[in-house]
Amino acid sequence: MSVTTYHVVSWERMRHAVEKVRLRLLRAAATLKQAHAPYAVAGGNAVADWMTVGLVDATWLPNLPVPLRARLQELLDNPEG
Repeated sequence: MSVTTYHVVSWERMRHAVEKVRLRLLRAAATLKQAHAPYAVAGGNAVADWMTVGLVDATWLPNLPVPLRARLQELLDNPEG
């Protein structure tokens, strides 16, 4: 019988990696904006930022497809998740 060994997860390293992605996204968006290049940001980081600044709230839910609606409701209920 084989034994699987798991290594300790560094939550701090994971948090730092996510923060690096967020900062990279902000730098990329700033560069595109400065160049007057049209762009759009999509995905979890975009939705999280939209919620932070109040662009997305519960009034949007009826206008979204069911899977996206469910995920947005989860984020509204638990912004950290």
